Amino acid sequence: MKILALSLLSSKLLGGHSFASIIVSYNANTAPSTVTAGTVNAGIMNAGQLVAGTGASSKGDPAAVSGATTFNFSNWSNRTANGLAAIADNDFFRWNFTVNSGSTVSLTDLTLSFSSGSTGPQGAELFYSIDGGVNTLVPSTTYSPTTTVQTVNPSLTGLPLVTGGQTVTFTLAAYHAKNNNKTTDTFGLSGPLTINGTVSAVPEVSTTVPLFGILCVALMTRRRSSTVRG
Repeated sequence: MKILALSLLSSKLLGGHSFASIIVSYNANTAPSTVTAGTVNAGIMNAGQLVAGTGASSKGDPAAVSGATTFNFSNWSNRTANGLAAIADNDFFRWNFTVNSGSTVSLTDLTLSFSSGSTGPQGAELFYSIDGGVNTLVPSTTYSPTTTVQTVNPSLTGLPLVTGGQTVTFTLAAYHAKNNNKTTDTFGLSGPLTINGTVSAVPEVSTTVPLFGILCVALMTRRRSSTVRG
């Protein structure tokens, strides 16, 4: 019983509760130029909208893109040869979230679906940044969009732990359209866009200090008891 109590106390002292779940999700089967987050984890302070960069103009008829994509945009550039160039040209989709001050988030994976028109972007790359820092390519996320919807599930386990107050931003940059800024150069998302991870509650100092004292007393009592028996 003492061992169990010590285990519970030390668990409470050394870390808060952790649980794997959806961090933020969006429904990309939405025609407006911006999409508000649907599911937002309790450990998240704020989830930004899913938006397109100003380099792409909204396309009114998503049916033109094969695969029932509805968050669909045209006017993509053929001047860009990679994701970073596309970001500089504002040719991207972007979303973000900010972690609560009392939580940390360990990201695990992300799921999204996309497709391109026949003359739309021929390449796409997924980037992340922390607190507006450098855009860093998520490993193994260089894609070749086609008119058929592709659903991808990249791992995010290599990304840094996101701590309380930090904002992580994801950018899906699309580049190298066959034409240049034409209404037929379409690229879009469809279905759910979901970010998964583990949220951990950070113990408050007011809670850990008395728990530390209780743990010390319990350890001393157990040690004395063992000495007497010995």
